[in-house]
Amino acid sequence: MRIKFLSVIVSFLFVSVIISSCLGSDEVEYSSDATIHAFSIDTIYGVTYKFTIDQLGGKIYNEDSLPVGADTIIDRILIKTMSVTGFVTSKDEQGQDTLFNIADSMDLRKPITVKVWAPDGLNSWEYVIQVNVHQQDPDSLNWGNPKGEAPRAIKTGFSGGKIVGKQKSVILNNELIVYSIVNGQVVAYKTPTISVSDPTQVASGTNWAALSTITGLPASVDLSSILAFDGNLYAVASNAVYYSGNGVEWTLHPNLNKYPVTTLLVGYPDVSTGNLHNTIGISGIVNNGSTNVFAMTDANASSWTLGDQVPSNFPLYNISSNTYSSSTGILGSMLMGSTTPDMSETLALTLPWGSYNGTSWADLSVLTYNCPALKFPTMMYYNGQFYAFDNKFDQFYYSPTGITWYETDAKFFFPEEMATRMGGYYSAVVDDNNFIWITCSNNTADSDNTTIGTDDVWRARLNKLSFASNTKN
Repeated sequence: MRIKFLSVIVSFLFVSVIISSCLGSDEVEYSSDATIHAFSIDTIYGVTYKFTIDQLGGKIYNEDSLPVGADTIIDRILIKTMSVTGFVTSKDEQGQDTLFNIADSMDLRKPITVKVWAPDGLNSWEYVIQVNVHQQDPDSLNWGNPKGEAPRAIKTGFSGGKIVGKQKSVILNNELIVYSIVNGQVVAYKTPTISVSDPTQVASGTNWAALSTITGLPASVDLSSILAFDGNLYAVASNAVYYSGNGVEWTLHPNLNKYPVTTLLVGYPDVSTGNLHNTIGISGIVNNGSTNVFAMTDANASSWTLGDQVPSNFPLYNISSNTYSSSTGILGSMLMGSTTPDMSETLALTLPWGSYNGTSWADLSVLTYNCPALKFPTMMYYNGQFYAFDNKFDQFYYSPTGITWYETDAKFFFPEEMATRMGGYYSAVVDDNNFIWITCSNNTADSDNTTIGTDDVWRARLNKLSFASNTKN
């Protein structure tokens, strides 16, 4: 029940204060506290959502938005807690003051304004209560297009049509850099992954520029060997390791060419926290004089430690790798790739390979639920599990451990518009803001020389990875 005509009640309270102040030794001092000390609403799908009270700004809101569809719940919901010293009023539909009664269920789909009156009847403070609700399904992959519009590339012609073949994308110093070989020269194009003017914001992904002329890196570079480690880029060309601090000027590495180097596999970062395995360095494949063996550099990338012999079915080309923290807190790595340098490979299935130390790798094939055959595969560790796809751009596959693989549901999808990219060259990378970047070359089909897509850029992120979590069970 709401009590109307509060002006009468408030006037009476003022009179009470005045009379009390004239009673001499019987004087009563009323509190001037006109603030809300605690606020909560009923549970949503069994979860209690925390509300923040901004006392200076007069705002009450939930930082973690309610799930999609919760607006059908908060259209008639109870406020469980509203802790005040005095009493609370609000305006009714006719603009009249009413006593705010939290025993009544109410519609919180739109912000409401309440006023807290202190017991002294002199002080008051207004609050706007706003309940935020997600407008996006947290488990859906968002390709960055406005609601209701079909997904499309965020940038078309990022290289001006120059990148037509193999490419490799890497992240260095908050920039996405895409390398390729054009007319016998190494070229690269870049875009910032965070806003230059406001580092707390992500960049649009539409502003691309060519890097200055690449120096020191031979055109014989194995593009898939390019990787980032400890603030530098490393790559293999003609069985030698090159490195660069800016992606433009490359130098023959002074310490990592004691052995002929076949390729680089993955960089184990420095994660000296918790129980994570403290392996730090770059895993690669070198020739010990008689055969190819796995090898691992030290943390300074200044020397190799040799390991196991490389199996004949281990992928040496088009390598896609990731590091991750296992359920037991150990830092590991996973990769996929090809055993042929082009896209002619035909396999019954794609073998993922795993390692905990960089010098010993094992294939993770099982009798059932293997990863299907992927030509030119990409594998990424994302949202706590592994995902894989290839240049058909028709299906993601996921695995909790990298051993058993399943098709993702309809929420984790490729846009139908990417079908025009099927069969072309591409590369993919995940940045620090959980965006999946897929850059495609300006490709033509080998069979009939028909265009199957321009050099464009696609970007997606799982909605939940853009949400701030602030809930409690």
